[in-house]
Amino acid sequence: MSLFAGQPNAGQLRALLAKDRVEATLCLHLDFGKNPLRLCARAIPFTDIRGERWTGGGGLLVGLPEVSASDDELAPYRDYILGIPERLVSSANWRGAVMDEVRDTANYKGRAYRLSLQIFDQRAPVGNPITIDQGQMSRMEVEFAPDISGLRLQCEAGAVRMNVPTGQLLTYADQKSLYPTDEGLEFVAENYRQVVWTKF
Repeated sequence: MSLFAGQPNAGQLRALLAKDRVEATLCLHLDFGKNPLRLCARAIPFTDIRGERWTGGGGLLVGLPEVSASDDELAPYRDYILGIPERLVSSANWRGAVMDEVRDTANYKGRAYRLSLQIFDQRAPVGNPITIDQGQMSRMEVEFAPDISGLRLQCEAGAVRMNVPTGQLLTYADQKSLYPTDEGLEFVAENYRQVVWTKF
C-alpha cells in the first residue's frame, strides 16, 4: 500500500516529504468508550482536514513504544505510558478513581488505537494523518510511586491477528485475569509444568 493512497492532496504531500526538513507531529488516537482521546506531540492543538481536533499531549502522553515487528511475532504488544488525567487527580480519592478507570475494562478493552504522523506546511495540516501503527487496546495497569504515577496501556498491534497469543507462557495468574472463574490452570505451577502457546 502506498504512503499516498487515499490522500486528497498527494502531490503536495509528496513535495513536502522530498524536502530536507519536514514539519510533522505524532498523533495518538485512543478510542476510549467514555472519553476518546486525540493527542498530539505539539503544544498547540490543531484540527486536521477531516475536522478531528487534536490536543497537546503534554502531561497525558508520557511514553511511546518502539514500533517494530519480527516474523516470529504474531501479535506484538505496544506499551503506551500515559499520565493520570487531571479530572481524576483533582478528586478527593484520586487513587480510587484511577483504580476504577483501570477496572472498567469495557471502556478500553478491544477498542481501537492508532498512532499516526501528521505533516504540516507553514503550520497548516496537509493530507490525512499517515498511520504508523494501529490495533486494539488490551490491558491497563497503574503504577503509584512517590515521584510519578502513571498508566501503562498495553495495546495489541496488527489488524489481522487480534487476540492471537505471542508465544508466551500461559500462567494461572494470566488466565485468572482474563477469565476470573476459570480454574483450569490452578495446579500447573505445582506440577512443574509449563503451558506454552503454540506458533501457527
